Amino acid sequence: MNKFISWIKLHKLEFAIITLILVVAAFLRLYKIDQYLTFLGDEGRDVLIVKALLERGDVILIGPPTSIGNMYLGPLYYYLMALPLFVTGFNPVGPAIMVAVLGILTVWLVYFVGKQFFKTNVGLIAASLYAVSPVNIFYSRSSWNPNPMPFFALLTFYSLWMAFEKKKPVWLLLTGISLAFALQMHYLGTLLLPIVGLVWLIGFLINKKELNSKKLLLFSSLGIIIFLTLMSPLVFFDLRHGFINYNAFKKFFFERQTTLNINPLNSLIRIIPIFTKFFADFFTLKKEGLGQIVLAVVLIGWVLKSLNKLKRRNYSFAYLIISVWFFAGILGMSLYKQTIYVHYFGFVNPAGFLLVGLVLAFFYNRHFLFKPVIFIIVLGLIVFNLTDHPFKYPPNRQLYRTREISKEVIAAANGQEYNFALIAKNNYDAAYQYYLELYDFKPQPLDDKHPSTLQLFVVCEDPVCEPVGHPKQEISHFGWSKIDKAWDFNGVKLFKLIPNPSGKPS
Repeated sequence: MNKFISWIKLHKLEFAIITLILVVAAFLRLYKIDQYLTFLGDEGRDVLIVKALLERGDVILIGPPTSIGNMYLGPLYYYLMALPLFVTGFNPVGPAIMVAVLGILTVWLVYFVGKQFFKTNVGLIAASLYAVSPVNIFYSRSSWNPNPMPFFALLTFYSLWMAFEKKKPVWLLLTGISLAFALQMHYLGTLLLPIVGLVWLIGFLINKKELNSKKLLLFSSLGIIIFLTLMSPLVFFDLRHGFINYNAFKKFFFERQTTLNINPLNSLIRIIPIFTKFFADFFTLKKEGLGQIVLAVVLIGWVLKSLNKLKRRNYSFAYLIISVWFFAGILGMSLYKQTIYVHYFGFVNPAGFLLVGLVLAFFYNRHFLFKPVIFIIVLGLIVFNLTDHPFKYPPNRQLYRTREISKEVIAAANGQEYNFALIAKNNYDAAYQYYLELYDFKPQPLDDKHPSTLQLFVVCEDPVCEPVGHPKQEISHFGWSKIDKAWDFNGVKLFKLIPNPSGKPS
């Protein structure tokens, strides 16, 4: 504590700036999070699974399904959700707050890593831009498995740096842990595997004369064992379910001609658009022209700095980490032929911000005339990004609406058994099912194995809705029906259907 106080006294301006950055980051990620967070079918599914873990001890072996058929992520995100969901009394806001806190920690870690790897101004520039990036803010305000990936990816490479640069191989244990977490947040995290392996090799080659080989081998092996242990639930799941995940993984990487592109020329053609998309999405509010300018500045600065390092034979391990991580990551993404969504960049996201901070700091230090220009650029990017802050739009209140509609359904059921269905073009019923279960009045299943009750409640989120005769399974299995009651509640339509054996309009 005394050391920290002494550091503050010696670095008052730096402390004031990083404190301001973190306060702004916290405000943008936590303010009214309960009103703005996303709470739809996927989020409802996740809290239902974690609720079962907490209440019944149901062991979770797989995580959320991916967009690839029969391919599942690992379960670590669900275990991350467990404590905040429990502490908040099974309020889905709890896991969202956890994600926001990890987002704030990522801002701090970007600053800390930038400072440790390079200089203080690199860390401050990168962290300030990271803190106000609308994309980073948006994905820090809801509970969704890809959202914490930047934190764990950055922790992975920082621990590698500590292991080799600071000659502390014990940090490789953290590498194994954080890499497993990163991979289980999104399947594109698998691109980290070859990058981490390459960085490990570079670190070994640069530092082999000064490293204790036995310790390095020991902790590398232990790190791999920890990594495999954390990934093992997927193996156990596959052993019990005919290797469906393994087969889907194999099909995705080796059989699907529409998913991966192994033609080097086609991949090279895709690299520049992916670079442009990254800088446009994270730095310039998706303005492609401005994104191209940022890309050009970054590439020019990176080339000049690289040439400068070659000239001086200053092979900085930190510089190699950031360069390999970012450029190899984008190269790997160029192999993916499908649409690249912004959250796919999670595994490489912090590297891009650190690279921007590094390049801007490089120009800042080149000549005194550059200093005001770089200051204006950084301040301009911050102000520009803050114009798209999340609070300029009214809150969606999805969680509150789902909760209140669920209460309304329970009240209308009047203590009698009931069935439930949701009609929505872009949603499914898991979020409603969560609250109906949480309030201990679950609807009865409605399928071939369970007879229907005498009342079916239908929530309709679409503008036009005709529940009678709707092809949705939960409605069709109810059988011939008619509308007993219809009313509007919290912006949606509610219907109570009852049996109509004759099928004739009433």
